[in-house]
This record gives sequence, structure tokens and C-alpha cells, in this order.
Amino acid sequence: MAEDTMTVTVPQWAQKLVATHNNISTSKNQNNIKKSNTNNKIKASDIPSPSGFSPYASKPIKLQTFNKNDKQVNQILISKAWQIAFQPAKSIPMNLIMSYMSGTSLQIIPIITAVMLITNPIKSILNINNAFKPVLQHESVKYDITGAMAVYVLCQLLLVGIAVYKLRSMALIPNTKSDWVAWENPTTYNGKSIVI
Repeated sequence: MAEDTMTVTVPQWAQKLVATHNNISTSKNQNNIKKSNTNNKIKASDIPSPSGFSPYASKPIKLQTFNKNDKQVNQILISKAWQIAFQPAKSIPMNLIMSYMSGTSLQIIPIITAVMLITNPIKSILNINNAFKPVLQHESVKYDITGAMAVYVLCQLLLVGIAVYKLRSMALIPNTKSDWVAWENPTTYNGKSIVI
């Protein structure tokens, strides 16, 4: 059986591309063989580049420089600081509703809710530098955001106030005289009583 062969004409631009690629790769391979005989160490510059790759060393690299206005950057950082400062204020309505819905009975869920309302803001106040870390990295606005940090602490203290009110309504905070009876001195009378 005779196989049908198909002849395809290759365009001249493709023939030239293949020829130049073969010339480049054979010359590089010969140089690499010579170098490998003299040195057993292979350098990155000795390895031939893949076809179509132009190394950056042959072209000068132009770094783009952006002219940023420092005032605009500082204003953006300060506005970011204020956004961080008011972030806990957004959770105040939710915590009010949650503390109202959990009730005032002495059960595990209302107690856990009240304890979380106290501990989470205190942890946030202690980790204030982590909250403002994106802004504090820039020295230029470090002293301009103290007002935002004060508002952040104030909002966290409002959350603690909600928790204290919740504990007071559950009668877990000793705030009446009857809560301190054990530490009261007994009353002594100087007069005598007559039994009839």
C-alpha cells in the first residue's frame, strides 16, 4: 500500500526564524560545552534563554516614579484612622439589642453575653496599636491620629458601659446596701428594755 504524502510549503519568514533559532542555539550550546569543560560550575548566564525570551540585562529598565503629594497621602491616612476609630461604634446598636434580647435572668447565655461585652472591648483597648497598625507605620501622621485613637477608646468604653448596665440589671453587681450586709457593723443599743 502506498501512503499518500502531502507536501506543504513553509513560508519564508518561518524558515528564516527556524534558521536563526538553530544558529543561535547551536552557537550557545558550543559555548556551553567549552565552558563546562573548563569549569564544572554552571552559571545562570551560561544557560541558554528559551526562544522568544529577551533577557532584562540587555535592556535598560526604567523604573516608574510616582510623584505623590504628601498632603494627600496624609489626609488619606488620617481618614483611614477615623474609619478605624468609628468601627466599634457601629457595633453599639447590635450589642444593645443583643443584651436586651438575652434577658436579665441568671442563666448561662445572658451571663456569657455580658462577660463577652466586657472582655472584648478591654482586649481591643489593650491591642489598640494592632488596630491602628496600617496607619501607625507612617511616621508623618503618627501624632495626627491621637484624636482618632481617643475616639476608639471611648467607643470601646461605651461597649463596656453596656455590659456593666447588663450586669447591674441581672443583679450581679453589688450596688445596694443589702449586698454589703456581711461587712456592716451590728447595731448596739445603749438603753435597757423592759419586758412586760
